[in-house]
Amino acid sequence: MRVFLLFPFFFLSLFASTIEHFQIKGHDFTCISEGYRLYDSKGTSMVLYHDEKDGDLHHLMTFVLHDQTGGCAYKSIEDGYFEHEGDQLIFYTAWHRSGSAIDAPVGARIMRYAVDDQGRLKRLKSQIYIEAHKQSKQDESAMRYLFTTPQTRKEKAALARYVKRMQESFDGEFVFGHEAQVLQEKVAEALRPKKKSVWKKQ
Repeated sequence: MRVFLLFPFFFLSLFASTIEHFQIKGHDFTCISEGYRLYDSKGTSMVLYHDEKDGDLHHLMTFVLHDQTGGCAYKSIEDGYFEHEGDQLIFYTAWHRSGSAIDAPVGARIMRYAVDDQGRLKRLKSQIYIEAHKQSKQDESAMRYLFTTPQTRKEKAALARYVKRMQESFDGEFVFGHEAQVLQEKVAEALRPKKKSVWKKQ
């Protein structure tokens, strides 16, 4: 039954897709990952579904596992990984750049969701740390206050605007200092090459 439900949506790339199933709190979930190419971007995305009792699939979220945007000389890169702990799903994302890319973000995010009794996702926490572009000595943007403490009311307001913009763009609560360091270390550990499967078998 599910094959026919999925067929209209994944006809063009079904055979290149990876389909995995898992269960949390008695609920069945289906995870479909597949490659994409759009203009100067290419990568792999994952779509998470809750398996309904009538055999239908209810879309829960879409998550980027890998994305490269840009040309040969520069790239903005996004990598993602997810796993579960008990009734929670944890999504890890890292942004970095390569080559001569300047206006590309570097940072990390961890999003935690709990599965409720109906099999839906409830967000518990999402934390980010983002440097929006490459740091330089000539940088006059508000990002410089991530590295030097703002002193005046104007400088503090500029940092607040930067943080708000990053929170809206990258969907999380901005963290600083030691919290930011721990966040980036956790994401780096989760994304180590040894973790090759999209779904971490428990």
